Amino acid sequence: MRSEILDITFRELQIIVIIKIVYDMKKLIKATNLQEAHLMDFFQVMQLISKWLDKEDLEKLKLTEASAKFKAALKDLDDALLQAKKTEFTKKIVETDNLRDRILRGMMHVVKGVTYFPDDNLSDMAEQVKIIIYKYGKNIQKISQREESGVVINLLQDLKKEPIASMLPQLGLAQWVPKLEEANAKFDELYVARSEEEATFINGLTREHREKMQQSFSYLCKSIEAYAFIEGEDAYHTLAERINVEVDKIKQLVKFRKTQNES
Repeated sequence: MRSEILDITFRELQIIVIIKIVYDMKKLIKATNLQEAHLMDFFQVMQLISKWLDKEDLEKLKLTEASAKFKAALKDLDDALLQAKKTEFTKKIVETDNLRDRILRGMMHVVKGVTYFPDDNLSDMAEQVKIIIYKYGKNIQKISQREESGVVINLLQDLKKEPIASMLPQLGLAQWVPKLEEANAKFDELYVARSEEEATFINGLTREHREKMQQSFSYLCKSIEAYAFIEGEDAYHTLAERINVEVDKIKQLVKFRKTQNES
């Protein structure tokens, strides 16, 4: 009996040492806690991670079990959200997002058209504005709704800076910019309102499934960290970096919204 106690204690000590080493080493995944994120922001990131997992050799990475738990939790959360998607807020959000997309496409067409105008001064200005817009991508309207909001905010800031700002009236864009700003602000307002309504509408059901999703996500990340420590980081690096990028985007969005609410 005494030897069994000593043996168990020694094995536990080994586990504690390994956990301590993993905890102390540089983490592959910087953060996993997304409790402050809006519900739909959180859900969209979980969907992205699920797609990335599909592209990995989970058996080789020894992530089959963690991935299965993650996907089961995501399916439950998706089912719980079906009720929220039937609310009137969703219809208004789709309409406002479509308006925002039309404005973006219109601005791009105007700018691109003026680049061909037979006046070097105007065509050069149009080219400068085109570079500003296109640095965020040629199809801003095709990225996820939450990401598009942040991109439009940054784009508007760039368009309001000199010398770009003084070029806009000459290019016929002076009326487009405030319309884009108005549509983006309206979208964000509806998005936040929908998130608040969803929390009330689904009550404990969504909270319960969201908590399970968060737990499954944390478990997945811990599994990646543990096997990366045992097997080597190289095979896990791409997946970990993708997770880091999306989690960081969400955390930056949370900070921005907090700032907006305080101002």
